[in-house]
Amino acid sequence: MELFELFESLKKEGKEELNIEIEPELPKVELKQWIITILDWEHSFRINIKKLPMCFFENAFDHLDNNKSSSKVKGFSCVKCKFNFFCNGYYKEMESYVKPLVDMPKEIVIELTHRCNLHCNFCFNQLCMRESSEELNTEQLKLIIAKIAQLGICIVRFTGGEPFLRLDFIELVKYAKDQGLQVWLNTNGTIANEATNQAAKLIDNVLISLAGFDRESDYKVTRLKKSFENKLKTIEIMKSHGVTVRAGIVLTEPNIANIERFFKLTESLGIRFVEFYRPVSLKLNAESMIHAIRVIFELNKKYRVNHKIANAIPFCIYKPEISSRVSLGGLYDDGASRMVVSTNGRIKPAYYLELEMGNALHDDLLRVWNSKKWRNLRELKYVPKNCKNCKWVYVCRGGSRSLAKIASGNLRGKDPLLKL
Repeated sequence: MELFELFESLKKEGKEELNIEIEPELPKVELKQWIITILDWEHSFRINIKKLPMCFFENAFDHLDNNKSSSKVKGFSCVKCKFNFFCNGYYKEMESYVKPLVDMPKEIVIELTHRCNLHCNFCFNQLCMRESSEELNTEQLKLIIAKIAQLGICIVRFTGGEPFLRLDFIELVKYAKDQGLQVWLNTNGTIANEATNQAAKLIDNVLISLAGFDRESDYKVTRLKKSFENKLKTIEIMKSHGVTVRAGIVLTEPNIANIERFFKLTESLGIRFVEFYRPVSLKLNAESMIHAIRVIFELNKKYRVNHKIANAIPFCIYKPEISSRVSLGGLYDDGASRMVVSTNGRIKPAYYLELEMGNALHDDLLRVWNSKKWRNLRELKYVPKNCKNCKWVYVCRGGSRSLAKIASGNLRGKDPLLKL
């Protein structure tokens, strides 16, 4: 029986969870591809893959086996693995699948500018008091890009503000590609011109923010004529050059009320990867977030997709078994897996976590990454006490430390949505 037929039959039986045990000595490459295929069904099932160690496949680690067991061991090579502080070890018979992961950022995010041609009221740019006129010049940015490549970090992400407002943007993209880096881009997509076409020939992945699901709803937010049409044009240009296109949607109250319209829009545009964001600069009450979680969960099943809330929410706000299915937790927040370089070169753990940890022009990036304060963030030393023994803590991370600090002035404070 093919996987499609098997999963369809399990759905008809009302199965909500799949527990799959892996036998030793299966080919590693084929096994990883099989896991990718299986996880395409996450919209219908919670998928647990037993026996495999967390380090075998980092992109799926939260589905792999980290249960405590007296039969598990740890080797000498585990000491330097990025999962060591949290991992409960591996079964001896699965040792061939153990591959300790180097503890370094998965990507470096560079904020090229705070300038933007939009003034969306939910944007974190409006929240943070930033020196919008203070921007690194072309040569300074090239120096940082070269440092990233020399470290062996594969991805540099350019963001803003709006990156296309920099006249040297294409030059910087070309330089990053010449250094052997993958280039990811965050853009509002409203500047659809020749530079867009040039960028599309170079970049690997683009995140385009959608303020609305049609012309009218977009204009209510952006107040920019042809904003929606230009976004659609930018999406088409990027897709025509083979760029992976993702859509980003902030969970404002109007957007929550129209989530299915965004599902239909992105489906019509052929966009498989959609990210929803908990607002940072606007308060969102728990009832609205719970409603968003429920709706996304049901629509993922209906449309057979795996759209996610991409920034941190506490899983305990609703049923953790469901919250974890529609949320990436805090895996990309608060310095857990990436480093952000601000427009003036300051290094910080997240877009809106304004902790000055160093300067990308002058400091060793890995030394900053491995500083005590940053390690404490990664290793969950700042999460509330009630979260520390929760089974979801490594992915959920107690919600957002950034928003806890904004709300309480303290990294150890509670995320405003935390229920524990």
